Amino acid sequence: MKNRNKSGKRTSRNLTAPAGDAKLIRLGCGDLFPVEVRSWPVEICYISGTLWVTQAGDLQDHIVSCGNAFTTDRKGRVVVWAMTADVVVKMRNNGPIT
Repeated sequence: MKNRNKSGKRTSRNLTAPAGDAKLIRLGCGDLFPVEVRSWPVEICYISGTLWVTQAGDLQDHIVSCGNAFTTDRKGRVVVWAMTADVVVKMRNNGPIT
């Protein structure tokens, strides 16, 4: 399934990666990348740029910059929003995420 962000670019809503594999995602400024975490933890590593991350059931939002990582601590929806241009995110999980 595809959707369009506010700049009209297409972004993927689904991500599937075998256990232990990593998936690279490239985002432009303002792009959203929602992910449904089915097995956790999922580690979200920021290779470039700055991201805002929120996860279902977490009262805090997280702003993470280049070289840092965010690790989910529960199943459910995680939304990643690119705050800067040319963001590259690497996601690694212990099981399938969609």
